[in-house]
Amino acid sequence: MPSKIPGHIRQIRKHGLAAFLRQKREKHKRKRADKRKLVLDHLLRIHQERIAYGPFKGMEVSPERVSWGDGDLTTKILGVYEKVVLEKIVALSKDINGPLIDVGASDGYYVIGATYSGLFQQAHAFEINPKGQEATRRNADINGVADKVHIHGRADREEIKSLITPHRDALVLIDIEGAEFDLLDADMLETLRECTLIIESHPPKVEDGFEREKEMLEMASKHFEIEKLKGQFASPNEFDELDDFSDYERLMAFSENRGWAGYWFLMTPRRTISS
Repeated sequence: MPSKIPGHIRQIRKHGLAAFLRQKREKHKRKRADKRKLVLDHLLRIHQERIAYGPFKGMEVSPERVSWGDGDLTTKILGVYEKVVLEKIVALSKDINGPLIDVGASDGYYVIGATYSGLFQQAHAFEINPKGQEATRRNADINGVADKVHIHGRADREEIKSLITPHRDALVLIDIEGAEFDLLDADMLETLRECTLIIESHPPKVEDGFEREKEMLEMASKHFEIEKLKGQFASPNEFDELDDFSDYERLMAFSENRGWAGYWFLMTPRRTISS
């Protein structure tokens, strides 16, 4: 087989190393996206655009109603998307009387799934992106939970407080790409002290992110017990409908495209015992 090295050298000389590396990255990205699409299209056909397994089983999904990329629909259809978070939502729903509040709701996967499945009677989706708001609205309508899912724009402190006050306890999911360190200051943590929080932390995305994460956890520890949750990857081998795909195709389809090992913080309220 002829070596590709001479051709690569010519490209570098003509366009420069930076352009060559950029082109290679884009080519790899397209190849990866193509592999993901093969698997996703297969699952959409055989499962009729519905989640096949897990607590959100039966919920309708579609690549036409996502707000970014392919919406990680492969792992959503198979019921293993952010598995550790999903399992916590199911377990916590049994003891929480208030609503589910999702700050950074994207296309509404959690708020719609949680109400569709009956885990929560009411849910609130905060999403700054108008495309995400519209996707959530359409998904809620198609799944018959439009009366249970309430859609908001940017997370406003007073609005969040007004949602919590009648119930005191709520399950609050926060996934806002680094802005969690701005939102969760001492005042907001005080407001949320009776709630249970699941926060995806993104320290690499902001300046001094790890220091800010440490400060957030120190403030939160006054009100909450804190547990770090690390991502759990399901094996593609668990699903017979993927047997005809290569290892590479299946692994790419299961990737959630994180730039680092994702993790969350589960914060449960400290209960004060009266003497």
